[in-house]
Amino acid sequence: MTQSSLVYLLASALAVTVALGEDSRPAFRERAESCGPLPSAGDTLVLKGMAANGRELLALRIWSDRVGRLSYVQTGRMDSADVRSAGTVWLDQAGLPVRYSRRDVEGSDILTDSVERTESGVMTVRNGARTTANIVDPAGALIPDRWGAVTVMLLAQCAWHQPGRAIRTYRGDTIRLREALTVRVRRDTASKTLTLFQLTGRGLNSYYTKVWLDEQGQFFATRFLDGADIFVPAAWRNSAMELLIAGGRAAEPQMKSTADAVASRPTRGIVITNARVLDVERGRTTPRMSVFVQGSVIRKVSPDSEFSAPSGSTLLDAKGATLMPGLWDLDDKEDPIDSDGRGRRRLSEGVTTVRMLFADTVFSPMTARRIDDGAQLGPRMILGCSLDGWYPDTVASASPQRRRAGGQVRRTADVDRVVNRCAGLGMRWIMLSDNLPRALTGPAIERAHRLGLRVTGEQLRGRSTSDLVAAGYDQFEHLLQPLSSFVSSDRDSVAWLLHRRGGITTFWVNGAELARLDLHSPTMRQLIATMAQKQIGVTTTLCVYPPINRGQPHDTTWDRAAQAKLQEFAIVLHRAGVPVLVATDGACALQTELALLSAAGFTNSELLSMATIGASRAVGQERDFGSIAVGKRADLVLIDGDPLANLSSLKNVTAVMKDGILYSNVDSLRADRPFLLPRR
Repeated sequence: MTQSSLVYLLASALAVTVALGEDSRPAFRERAESCGPLPSAGDTLVLKGMAANGRELLALRIWSDRVGRLSYVQTGRMDSADVRSAGTVWLDQAGLPVRYSRRDVEGSDILTDSVERTESGVMTVRNGARTTANIVDPAGALIPDRWGAVTVMLLAQCAWHQPGRAIRTYRGDTIRLREALTVRVRRDTASKTLTLFQLTGRGLNSYYTKVWLDEQGQFFATRFLDGADIFVPAAWRNSAMELLIAGGRAAEPQMKSTADAVASRPTRGIVITNARVLDVERGRTTPRMSVFVQGSVIRKVSPDSEFSAPSGSTLLDAKGATLMPGLWDLDDKEDPIDSDGRGRRRLSEGVTTVRMLFADTVFSPMTARRIDDGAQLGPRMILGCSLDGWYPDTVASASPQRRRAGGQVRRTADVDRVVNRCAGLGMRWIMLSDNLPRALTGPAIERAHRLGLRVTGEQLRGRSTSDLVAAGYDQFEHLLQPLSSFVSSDRDSVAWLLHRRGGITTFWVNGAELARLDLHSPTMRQLIATMAQKQIGVTTTLCVYPPINRGQPHDTTWDRAAQAKLQEFAIVLHRAGVPVLVATDGACALQTELALLSAAGFTNSELLSMATIGASRAVGQERDFGSIAVGKRADLVLIDGDPLANLSSLKNVTAVMKDGILYSNVDSLRADRPFLLPRR
């Protein structure tokens, strides 16, 4: 998911209030008495949305009046834009939500939605005055995707006060509270005992199911966004990090149990026989081959007829399937700290290594260590830190006072502090975001290179692509970014959006100019030649852009033509010798991104090489990864079919191996599993 779409989702998911009319007062009182008190008008509940590094992102004020109407005001700044939300959720007397409406104000845009459901399972969805749809909802969904955190807060508080801590739904299903762990937090001389619960049952959006309640069963905190951000009472904001870490630790037993249940680790090695081995560097396959893996390393590759399996080794008959190296995604998003769902899904797609360029300095290293230790399922993680002029920096371990005083990258001292911290954690990349102050570009690149880190980034405001190449960029993120400086931004509307949204504005307001851009002009040819000479690569992320994965209101007239221009740019770069690096930005499956590049004109052989040996070479790890050879790490994928002949066969993953650990039941990787183990 991209940053600007996260703004839209966040404003939607948190824009929640409860309202019941005058004729519903008895029902409301019954619900309120059985679910615990709601904040009154004279006792406003003030919540702060805190980032993992202690930066305040949002403020949420909630109160109820005498007739039981729960109102709220939410304000904040996300993705360089101000966010203001308001909305309504009607609950029935059992505390179940039956109707939703919201109004979000983002800049000059006013967005409205409403959802009304009936017991028969039909939901009426309205988007402003333009669209209305009746949707049959067989699962009896209690929380549509765009209403989450606050509704779950109310459901959890209600369930805590019910016998057995359970609520019956319209369809006779049961929503239960499962206890995970208890912690005690302190503030000055005050302290609170808090318990982390998970709501389980049909009809829940599992993303919003974790809630902290106090000793009286009253709401205290819940996460939002990507799991590394949390709503807490304003007076207890310094407890945010402690609760986030505790929530992550609570999930570890379940994730370890899942990893152990689906993994095969034969002590005497695994022999994969009767395989069609794919040579990604030469673009050819060799049938009837055997590959012997012991530990995490490939020990032998030879024809079946010349191979004798070592005594005690485990045999896996590939039955003629294609055996290829594990796939790489060079710009992905990670799971929340208390979930392994995304990582399991990526493994099931054959992705064994990902690069995370927006890693934080607490939770990302924690997740990477768990994956490396086999305690959590997911692709290997290569981490990078982001230097950003708007967002708080990633040094989450600094004191709260220091975070408030220097939480953004505004000065050279900020750059040194963040880069030093990230290097000390073993991170290998620094990502320069498009709103980094111009004066800090040079110091950031110099500091990173001095510490042995490589630099990738977006098109920085006020700097041309040629300037950034000369300044020492090692890579560019997104095919759009190097083209941004070739599209004018002198119009007021363009400049305004660039300030608020960055490079994506090129699509929204300058699509026509982008579509008509001459990729063969003398200036462009010179830039591409320099990038090829310096081997400055560009990640693709085609599936991020319109018309594929964007929902923000804008003029769509030139979307498809602009998308075609990016696809053409990818081919032009590749033919000139510039490394084109396959990446999704977490917006789609890697197979989808490869299909978009295939439509641009890349051959299957080129794409398979780019997503394996090419990717490992781009991050300096081609000696250990990216191809099937003796001595390399055993990251392997079995494909039912021949991806050289038919790229879509990459969807037919039958087994995955990462670091010599075999996952032969791919369906088990995709199976839904609870995030937390209930306390017994």
